Amino acid sequence: MAYMNQERKAKIAAALKKIEAIRDWKYTLRGAGGSGITMTIMQADMDLMKSFRESDPNRTDAEVNKYYLGNQFEGAALNVMNAVLDALNLVGDSDANYDNSDSMTDYFDVGWYVYIKLGRWDSPFLDVIPRSERKNTKKPKSSYANSGPVAKKAVKAAISYYLPSDFYTLSPGRKAAATKRAMQLAGL
Repeated sequence: MAYMNQERKAKIAAALKKIEAIRDWKYTLRGAGGSGITMTIMQADMDLMKSFRESDPNRTDAEVNKYYLGNQFEGAALNVMNAVLDALNLVGDSDANYDNSDSMTDYFDVGWYVYIKLGRWDSPFLDVIPRSERKNTKKPKSSYANSGPVAKKAVKAAISYYLPSDFYTLSPGRKAAATKRAMQLAGL
């Protein structure tokens, strides 16, 4: 019978912290009705939404199908997501997740259910591109903060630093949400 408790959730959180590639990600872990765990990734330094945006360019949130990671991610993103899935299932731990289900006979027996989401309906997933990969984008210097028209340019530069790479393809509502989130991240 699927069961998730606080001790298991703490083990999963510790396993996720060991993954070096997601150290700068912003994500949450929450129980899914006592029978599973949901990891919601809000911000990452790689474009995890690439395959989801191929069918809908305005898409800002998605639920990852853990059985088809190879179809949804490629390269470094696939390796990282496989490591995340292993951590969520506690692979290699004495309390590892199991799946003895048989869908042919409608029999489901798992240790716990695992869900991975990118963003939420009200808060879009942000793919923050590392500074080394950006072109001509600099964070504003604090000395420009009180210098009139230059301050406006500095604020725009701070916001644009945190905007998702596909900002100009978003719908107006999603643009507003992404701008609000970028302003929060920029400390404005």
